[in-house]
This record gives sequence, C-alpha cells and structure tokens, in this order.
Amino acid sequence: DPEGFDILKEASLRWASQLARSPSFEGLFSKNSVTPIEILNILVSLQQFGGDGQLEHELISLAKLDRKSQGYFELVVKLFIYGDRPEFAVQRNEIWDFICKRISSEKHLNRDSEAVHLLLDTLACPYLDRSKRAKLLRASWNRIGANSGSITVAEAEALINEIQQQHWFVRWDGIDLLNMIEKKELSSVYA
Repeated sequence: DPEGFDILKEASLRWASQLARSPSFEGLFSKNSVTPIEILNILVSLQQFGGDGQLEHELISLAKLDRKSQGYFELVVKLFIYGDRPEFAVQRNEIWDFICKRISSEKHLNRDSEAVHLLLDTLACPYLDRSKRAKLLRASWNRIGANSGSITVAEAEALINEIQQQHWFVRWDGIDLLNMIEKKELSSVYA
C-alpha cells in the first residue's frame, strides 16, 4: 500500500529527527562503545526514504560513527548512506582512507573474515572510484590467498567490473525496504 508506506516514511523521519535531538541519544554513545545494530538499521531505513542525507549524517555524528575506531558495519552503512552524493565527498574519502589502512594492515587477508568482507564490499561499491578500487585490489592480491604474482591494471579493472556485478554482503543498488519490513527482517534479533 503506497499510502501506508508514505505514512510510515513520514512517521519514521519525524521519529528519527526527534531521536537525534533528544538529550538521551548522545548518552547512549558517550562510552564510545559498539554501535547498536538498531541504529544502523535506522540509518539504512532513512536513506531508503530518499532524503537529502543530512538527517542521516547528523545521526552518524551524534552516534559517534565518525570516530576513528570503525568496524565493518559502520563503514559500509556510512558508504551506503553517503552514496555518490557530491556533498559527502569528504566523508567518502575519509572512509576510503580508513578502509585502505585497515586492509593494508592485514598481512594475511584470507585469515580475517571482517577484512575480507570489507575488501569485497569495498571493491564492489559503485560510490568509490573504480581506478582506486582496482589499485586496492592489486595491492591486496598476494594477501588474499590468490596465486602468487601480481595482476595487471587491466586485469584488476576487469575483475572490479565483475566484482561490482555481484552482491557480496551489501546490495549497493538498494534494498526493498517495504518488503524487508513486511518480512520483519529489520526487526531486532532479540525480539
């Protein structure tokens, strides 16, 4: 029901805006601890409603998702939210730099599941420069357990094209939010 979805959209945006401005919200994150998955779900849901990204950006800041210690989920959610919007180019570049440092710090990528997830989703992300992704792939090639040796720029770019066509752990082309809500896939795992 499109009318019901519009009502849900308006109520969710209003609720998220109130949440972001409530004094207790910042207190949830004052200890600089793990980000609750529910907050990440809210951010992804808001992004799907087609806003300008400012409310999501405010929530990212208030939830301290812009801090230096970031995990896989925080990074991919922020990339998903910022998308290819020009006004978030600085944030995308900061995320890119963090991802490159994280990936390059792993001597054996094939032994670190989070690093592999991050690498594959980064390589598939259409919001990041294709040539930079190819360069990251080339730099990571020997550490992912691939055949010894290196790959050419052309091979890396061709592989990036192929990787981008796959849905690894993130569907960069969007989610069917209404379908997920109907299936209750966004509900808390503890409900």
